[in-house]
Amino acid sequence: MSKSKLLIWILGFLTVIISSFFYFSSNRFYISVQEEGISYKIDRWTGKTWLLNNDSQIEVNNTSDSDESSEAKVSTTESAIERVKSATTLDDNYPYLDNDFNVKNEIEKLDGEIRINGWKAEKIDDQIFLVWYEVIHNRDKKTVGFEYNSASDIIRHINDDQILEEKYKKYLEADVNTKSLDDKVDQLVADDQYEKALQLLNDSNTSESSANKLKEKIHLNYGLYLEYRGPENKSMRERMVSALDQYIQVLRLNSKNEKARSEIKQIMSIYESMPNQSPGEQILNQLRSLGFNY
Repeated sequence: MSKSKLLIWILGFLTVIISSFFYFSSNRFYISVQEEGISYKIDRWTGKTWLLNNDSQIEVNNTSDSDESSEAKVSTTESAIERVKSATTLDDNYPYLDNDFNVKNEIEKLDGEIRINGWKAEKIDDQIFLVWYEVIHNRDKKTVGFEYNSASDIIRHINDDQILEEKYKKYLEADVNTKSLDDKVDQLVADDQYEKALQLLNDSNTSESSANKLKEKIHLNYGLYLEYRGPENKSMRERMVSALDQYIQVLRLNSKNEKARSEIKQIMSIYESMPNQSPGEQILNQLRSLGFNY
């Protein structure tokens, strides 16, 4: 090979090397913009990340001493949970207390029936994880949620942010009360939560015929509860009048309900045995409209 050709080859090779260097240098950084308007600058070479804040940029330091990359460390929901648990983002007054301690400490303050479902996570995209702690308190689901960005190692508390709460609402409420409407009503009736059961039906999209059957069940059991068991802060007369009203509601839904009719007759027989006692003209008029002769 002649010297001139060799020189041309060397110059060409150097041109390629220099061009590649400038190309990769110019593409070393890229900007990642999240849905909430938060932007990060990320170094493709080293994985370093900066939070862009107006005209300034703040480097987001990896809090782990591990040599593993962020992607390697947090590639599964399990590792995302561990990262959120060990972080200290809930209580600024006690930065040495991690999220796991703070969440469980608050749960211990709850009274009543508690079922702990524990830590859960959902991978939203390549770098965003939704992590939450879940308990069932008196049959209502309660969650403490976090958004974890594994690329920037930023953890945000969802419960303090209205936008985040709305964004992740479908995830955090997706598995609430997965039982059928009938099962939910049965559970509420078993817990003597009749008003709540009726409200549940009013808010549901079930057909009128199905809803009426469930309402019949609720009103009947509500009447039996008032007649035989309570509440303790009501007088006997108040309870009997209220029970009659519930049985009337039952018969308006199903005039052939024999249990409601027999309970009405039992209560009215007690009134008939007591001079000058009556459930009131309004109740009597409603009973007469249903075929009773009082």
